[in-house]
Amino acid sequence: MAPIVPQFDMQSIINKAMFETMVTAQSMSSNPFAGASVPSLFNFGGNFDFTNLFNFNFMFNTPVAPTQQSAVSYSNSPRSTKLGKDFLEKTKQVAQEVGCDYKDLLAVMNSESGLNPAAQNKQGGASGLIQFMPATARALGTTTDAIRNMSGVQQLDLVKRCILQNKKMAGLEGKRLNAGQLYALIFLPARAQREVLTTSNENYYRCNRGLDANHDGQITSTELGNRVRSKYVNESIFA
Repeated sequence: MAPIVPQFDMQSIINKAMFETMVTAQSMSSNPFAGASVPSLFNFGGNFDFTNLFNFNFMFNTPVAPTQQSAVSYSNSPRSTKLGKDFLEKTKQVAQEVGCDYKDLLAVMNSESGLNPAAQNKQGGASGLIQFMPATARALGTTTDAIRNMSGVQQLDLVKRCILQNKKMAGLEGKRLNAGQLYALIFLPARAQREVLTTSNENYYRCNRGLDANHDGQITSTELGNRVRSKYVNESIFA
């Protein structure tokens, strides 16, 4: 996912997040985003959480749709992007640890980056296998430049950490993820338990309308799941 990072000072973002959180507060059982037009930047304990910062960008800038593949560069890799059996085995391990089907995890990475660890959206800076945003990279203790220079195997550790953090935020900790939920944890983490993730009156939808497969003005978990299955990877490539 590759929205443009907002050019605002962090205190302004935090202040606005606190205001929006108070206005749109919901119980965690129904997700804090239910009925809200903005994401929360706070975790279950009420502490500021950088891991969802990329979802807040829509309030400040026009994001780039993840389906606009022309915006993502697959040719500027600083190293070979060929992935081997070690990558496949590590993906299986990560999938087990985050609680999903490894085929679904491969497909999500295929959808986001074409399985290129060095993929970069030059309009927003999103980089890597699941298109980490710069703010997300910083929250994970690294940078998008560093991510693009990692091997696929190395990057999978960050993929695991990101999914586990978002899974906790979404109230899915300890639960098995279906394909739609897994992709939703990358797309709109705190809405991952919902069937209807976003509708046509939201920027989330307008900037990702390519995910609305049946053009009904909604992006649903079912549609994300179908997209995942359409991106299944022929494992013979991992030779």
